Amino acid sequence: IEAYFSLVSDEPDTFRMLLMADVSGDAATRKAAKAIRHRMQDAVASYIRNTWEGFQDLVPRDADLGAAIIAAAAEAAAGQHLERPDRSTAEMVQFVADFVWSGIYDLAVGHDIPMGRQGTRPEGKQDKK
Repeated sequence: IEAYFSLVSDEPDTFRMLLMADVSGDAATRKAAKAIRHRMQDAVASYIRNTWEGFQDLVPRDADLGAAIIAAAAEAAAGQHLERPDRSTAEMVQFVADFVWSGIYDLAVGHDIPMGRQGTRPEGKQDKK
C-alpha cells in the first residue's frame, strides 16, 4: 500500500496515465496497465499466502481475489488522495492498511470482530449502540 502511494506522490502523472489507460483507445496502453496491476496483485496474493498462517491453506483464487480487492482499495484511495490531499500520505496509507487488513484478519481467523475497527476517533465521536 505504501509503495502504491509512493508512486502517486513521486510520479502523479504516471499514476494518472495508469488510471486513464483503462479508457484509452490504445490496446497496447491498456495491456501495459493491466500487466502492472497483475504484478501488484500477484505480489500481494503471494505475500498473503506465504506470510499469514491463516491463509496458508487458502485456495489460490481466494488469495487472488483478496489481492485484487486490496489493490483496488489502494488505487481508489491513492486517486482520492491525489485529488484531495487533506491528509498526509502516511495517514492515508495507515487508514487503507487498517481498513483492508482488519477484513483480511477476520477472514483468516474465521470469526467476526464484534467491536469492528478500533482506530482513533475524533474527540466527541462515540460509537452508536
